[in-house]
Amino acid sequence: MTTQLEGRNKALVLEAFETLFNKRDYDAAARFWSPNYIQHSAHIAPGREGLFNLIKSMPPTLEYEPGKEDDKTEYKQFGALLRNKPAEEEIPLVILHPKNWKAG
Repeated sequence: MTTQLEGRNKALVLEAFETLFNKRDYDAAARFWSPNYIQHSAHIAPGREGLFNLIKSMPPTLEYEPGKEDDKTEYKQFGALLRNKPAEEEIPLVILHPKNWKAG
């Protein structure tokens, strides 16, 4: 059963990804990613600017496509794709966080 808060949080995440990956509106995306954002992928430069610069370096044909949500384990998992349509290239994404995680 999804609570109203969970539904709003999911909508917020989808809006953030749409804004950054598909609209590429970096000023608007900055309200979703903290200036203190910690990037955990070693191949992406640190912080919010590292993430934004990565997206800026990608072809404009690359789009984010949300996928399924799975919460059968102790983690909430969201699957998604970055898809480069003309080249038919796909990069699968998996976003995990503990079920009881609270942003703070």
